[in-house]
Amino acid sequence: FCIRAERLHPGGSFIYEPLATVRHLVTPDRQTWRYLISRCYSEGLSKAAVVRLVGPKSGLTSERSYSMKTLPAGILRGILRALRERKPDGLVKAMSILIGFVVTAMGYIRGRLGSR
Repeated sequence: FCIRAERLHPGGSFIYEPLATVRHLVTPDRQTWRYLISRCYSEGLSKAAVVRLVGPKSGLTSERSYSMKTLPAGILRGILRALRERKPDGLVKAMSILIGFVVTAMGYIRGRLGSR
């Protein structure tokens, strides 16, 4: 969406609204490991297709920051929750992030290799 918006409105900007709320129903079938793995792999394949269309600079800009800052911070929060608050779900959340990242990367690599 952002890539298309940038192409339609070069020089435009996106505004972050911290008070915005989003209501989103997550159905039970989307709360499974199977769905997470399938979705992440598909996201990697999709990202590879986007990179083929717009190049790695435009296609991976947000992913670089997300992978280097946001994901590690989420993993750390999960581990600290498990250790400080003695909440084992923190480890599950940390592992979910890590597994999601690895599976997404696998889909991306497969998508890039498959395009040759």
